[in-house]
Amino acid sequence: MTPSDGQDTTSQGVARRITEKAHQIVIYWSRSGATELLASKIANLTNSDVCQITLTNPYPADYLETRTRANRERDTGLTPDLNMQLPDLTQYETVYLGFQTWAMTLSEPLKAFLQAYGNELSGKRIMPFEDEWRLRYW
Repeated sequence: MTPSDGQDTTSQGVARRITEKAHQIVIYWSRSGATELLASKIANLTNSDVCQITLTNPYPADYLETRTRANRERDTGLTPDLNMQLPDLTQYETVYLGFQTWAMTLSEPLKAFLQAYGNELSGKRIMPFEDEWRLRYW
C-alpha cells in the first residue's frame, strides 16, 4: 500500500489487504493521502490487514471544492454514499480506525462509515488515529 500524492484522490486505486492470519485491521478514510500514509505505517508496524473507506463519488482533488461539498453535506446532514464492502471482522481483535477532522468534526465519509458499519465494530478494541490539515496563512 502506498500513499497517494495528494493531487488525485483516486490515482492509487483502493487499498485492501485481507489475510486469514491477522488479528488486527486498519480501516481508514483519506482524501489527500495523509491519513493513508499513517494507515500504511500502522499496517506495516502491526502486520495488520487493510481496508480503505471509499466513496461512490470521490471528493475533488481541489481543496476549496472539497470544502464546499463537505460543508453542504454537514449542513444538510447528508453523508456521501460508500462504495466498499467491509470484510467479515470476526477474526480481528483490534481495529485501527483512521480519519480526518474537518471543521473540528468527524469527516462526512467517516460518519457515513460509522452509520453503515458501526455495529460491526462492537466488541472490538478501537484504536483511532487522525490527522487534521489546517490552512495556514503566512
